[in-house]
Amino acid sequence: MPVPARTVLLLLGLWPLVVQAAGDPLSELRRMADAVSELNYEGTFVYEHDGYLQTLHLVHQVDADGEREHLVSLDGDRREVVRDRDQAICILEDGKPYLLDRFQARGAFPGPLSGDLEGLLDHYRLALGERSRVAGRPTRILSIEPRDDLRYGYRLWLDDATGLPLRSELVAPGSGVLERVVFTEFEVYAEADPDRAAAIRVRKAQVRAMIEPARYPTPVREPRWEVSDLPSGFALADYRTYTGEETPVDHLVYSDGLATVSVYVEPTGDEAPMNGTHRSGAVSTFALVQNRHQVVVIGDVPMATAHIIGVAVNPLDDGR
Repeated sequence: MPVPARTVLLLLGLWPLVVQAAGDPLSELRRMADAVSELNYEGTFVYEHDGYLQTLHLVHQVDADGEREHLVSLDGDRREVVRDRDQAICILEDGKPYLLDRFQARGAFPGPLSGDLEGLLDHYRLALGERSRVAGRPTRILSIEPRDDLRYGYRLWLDDATGLPLRSELVAPGSGVLERVVFTEFEVYAEADPDRAAAIRVRKAQVRAMIEPARYPTPVREPRWEVSDLPSGFALADYRTYTGEETPVDHLVYSDGLATVSVYVEPTGDEAPMNGTHRSGAVSTFALVQNRHQVVVIGDVPMATAHIIGVAVNPLDDGR
């Protein structure tokens, strides 16, 4: 299986510095959804899950050539991520770079929201809550509560001036906070800094050159696998294949507009297949063997959701 799928990454974005009055919850969610990719900034935040704390430094730049970002851990295990609009490359302790796509680059902040945001109201309740302060800045809490037990909820401390979620908590009803991200400081720039943008561009070129081109995931024109019985609200968001492995690995991505689930399918080989469940923070992993293929489901969803999706993975006519 592709190693990047088993990492937990934090990739964030922000919104241009314009003061706005808080509107209705859906408008604030739209504002945040737009915010995740359009601000030039540099900041430090703390990531917490399973009692583990890590401090990370982030530089985000947007110029005429597009969006790019550089994330570096300041303590604990080494973690470095460089990304642009389409791809992210992760470098861990062994120094080896791993290529990810935008769906694998998840974090405690909601990632790129997809689809019609109004459709989220069928599966989540949104509410604006009390005001607070984070990193010395006024914020207002946006609560996103699931209407069923097949997805998690969020509490987001949205910056009044920027729409940035300066603090984010991913919550499992009845189990409390699973993941927490808190900015301790950040600075917003009116324009991209050419030196910072160039440094990120150069770093990505360095690590990308170390990855074999055959290992890049590519879009699939004729899908070979499907999930025949999806939980309500989830739909196929992307389908790609990794062709550089000994055998191709199919990667299906499902989303309800907020939560994202990856499904990896590859033929079983000589190694003992994976079976069972594992959870790290908010990420549930469910592995099983279906139709002589190894299936691994990974997503920021409850284990019950991962199980429902995993057992419903079936080949299409040309997927056997």
